[in-house]
Amino acid sequence: MIQTTKFNLRYMKLLIIHFLVIFFTLNMNAQCFMDQHSTTWYDGWISCNKKQSPNPDRGVSHWILYNLGHRYALGETYWWNNNEADRLSNGVKKMAIDVSLDGITWISLPDFDMPEASGKPIYEGFIGPSLDNIEARYILLTALQNHGGSCYGFGEMKMNVTLSTNTVENTNKPFCLNIKAFPNPFFYHTEIDVTSNCNEEIVFIIEDAFGRQLEKKTISQNDKNTFTFNATLLPAGIYFISAFNKNQQIRKKLIKVN
Repeated sequence: MIQTTKFNLRYMKLLIIHFLVIFFTLNMNAQCFMDQHSTTWYDGWISCNKKQSPNPDRGVSHWILYNLGHRYALGETYWWNNNEADRLSNGVKKMAIDVSLDGITWISLPDFDMPEASGKPIYEGFIGPSLDNIEARYILLTALQNHGGSCYGFGEMKMNVTLSTNTVENTNKPFCLNIKAFPNPFFYHTEIDVTSNCNEEIVFIIEDAFGRQLEKKTISQNDKNTFTFNATLLPAGIYFISAFNKNQQIRKKLIKVN
């Protein structure tokens, strides 16, 4: 019995030491490669079906829209392509970037090429184009080509941004716009009043939390308009109303509940 106990203890110690070696080795690898990207297909953006782009010039295409929520100066970018070993051909090969302050008027930046990923866990991406401090709130990425697959996707994008000083340029000016919504929160629909005495046309849009445009209207100057936002077929969540002209913008949150 004594010999058996000693053998078991010795065996258990070897197992524990072996486990610790593996654990610390994995930890060291993870810390050495801080910018690795997953090899899982679902850890990124995927588009297998085209849809109408927020930028009419892009037509029906594969795209993703980022709404930054504020006006930012955009700087350097860093990218990771789709990195699943069996689906590398679905990674984007040529990407288009459009930026906008209002989600309506777009500026197209130069297209750029995205190398195919390695499919390895230590894949660390590549440096993309610098956007040279152009100011925008909306960033629209459109996949123009892929590496031969049936879908389009990339893993991740990082971008250096700084908050634009122009975001507060009108804080001392009285707003000529007003938006009211009742009820809010709401279940199925809400009544929206948009009032303007700006002496110019106002653009009014409703977006979901991902920046996808659901409704768009142009409001005549010195006018009050009432709209019904029917969200019966939309999921519960947060939506946004925006009204703006050349110099001012007002934005409010809508909440749909189940």
